[in-house]
Amino acid sequence: ILYVFSQVLSAWLPDYNFRLQDDMIIIVIWTIDPYYNSKYFCEVTRLSLLTFQVLEHKQYYKDENLSLIKFSNYLDIKSTELTEIIKHSEFENFYDLINTYRIASIKHELISSEEQIIIIAYDNGFNSKSAFYRIFKNKTVKTPSEFRRLHQNKS
Repeated sequence: ILYVFSQVLSAWLPDYNFRLQDDMIIIVIWTIDPYYNSKYFCEVTRLSLLTFQVLEHKQYYKDENLSLIKFSNYLDIKSTELTEIIKHSEFENFYDLINTYRIASIKHELISSEEQIIIIAYDNGFNSKSAFYRIFKNKTVKTPSEFRRLHQNKS
């Protein structure tokens, strides 16, 4: 079904490139950057069809050694393409993207489990206690303990 749909999309939108990957349709367009007069990868759907879904469903963010190159290999795209996708998203850079998913997962676990905070952090890809606490506080404006206390009292 996805193959047929991608063929229909190709007929309707001939300027766009469609490809199937991981049971999803990837919609991309190559365009010219007027400033540099060079090609750059501009992703029409901000790759919510691939990058963010794959990151969430396959939970690659839990890999403490995840890098831009490693993640782009998982997605079967060039690292420069992934950089452009992130650049055109709400995330500042690759590490902001990964840490956002890590913190979201950690927040869920802080509310739903009694596991030690640092174990939850390590299980979600952080390999440094200080980096975890700094990033968590930056993204939530609370320490993990404060967050857990506040949200467990609500349930």
